[in-house]
Amino acid sequence: FLRDWSSDVCSSDLDHLLIVGHQGVLSLLVAQLLNMPDSAMWHFPIEHGAWSLVDLQPDFTTLRVLNSQAVWLAEEELRADH
Repeated sequence: FLRDWSSDVCSSDLDHLLIVGHQGVLSLLVAQLLNMPDSAMWHFPIEHGAWSLVDLQPDFTTLRVLNSQAVWLAEEELRADH
């Protein structure tokens, strides 16, 4: 189910999507979005109260931020050298 859902998300026209969940499901989702085997989920421990940023492109996915507790800044506010 999760692999099908992540494929649907990658092919959608959404600009932004907020997902709130628990460590196991979020870790598995990150691994699947990065086209890694399910067992790779253990490489992505999700911290309590943190946010992560995944950039989905048609040909690839980039994990841009993992477990940040900083104040969210919109992409336009980030410096190019940040």
